[in-house]
Amino acid sequence: TKSRLPPGELPELIMAVRARDEGLVQRLMDAGADVDEAAPDGTTALDEAMRLGLREVVQQLVIAQSRVRAASGMPAGTKVVDVSQMARKNNVRSDDVLERLQRRGAGGGDRRRKFLLDDEWSKILTPRQFLALRMREEETPFSNDLHSEEADGVYRCAACEQATFHSAFKFDAGTGWPSFFNALADGIIVSTEDSGIKVRREVLCACCRSHLGYVWADGFLFDECPVDSRFSINGEGLFFEP
Repeated sequence: TKSRLPPGELPELIMAVRARDEGLVQRLMDAGADVDEAAPDGTTALDEAMRLGLREVVQQLVIAQSRVRAASGMPAGTKVVDVSQMARKNNVRSDDVLERLQRRGAGGGDRRRKFLLDDEWSKILTPRQFLALRMREEETPFSNDLHSEEADGVYRCAACEQATFHSAFKFDAGTGWPSFFNALADGIIVSTEDSGIKVRREVLCACCRSHLGYVWADGFLFDECPVDSRFSINGEGLFFEP
């Protein structure tokens, strides 16, 4: 929750961001500065850093904000549920899809494909799927129709048919990639390796270990995302099962 100062006063953290002083920003956060404290107009330090295009400062603030929310008991980190938990949710309308998924198995992927070599994968997948799933290339935003798919159903790994996401977890992030705030248990693996950007981790298919996309620790920046983690997935790495 944003706390606001009286008119005419600005939090030190916002002033440091406006001064583009990354060192001072870090020192203030290390000293316990309130990252959610807002100016009289409601602007926070994160709002200001994004407006100014200060990428490193944005990352610092996002990480700090996630830690604060986690410590306060608010949803943070990667959340996964299994099919039985989903079935108990009253707001999940596609019970028939969930029943079919349970009969087929929560996973459903072909585990033999985990051991395929790249030349074998290239014969199974389309060129675009191969680049996304096996070469870890990021597809062009809005290039795949799944980003705007609104029907109820299950999203499976295009490489092995493992169930990975459900439409009940999908939301419109406006980024051009299919976005989810949750994943099916045993459907995905979040890598512990550094992906090159502090606020994201690589997401792999739990069955065949193909690259699906990334999970970001910035879900709270999106109005439709109810948790702090946001899965941004290549549409070429999925197929939709209504």
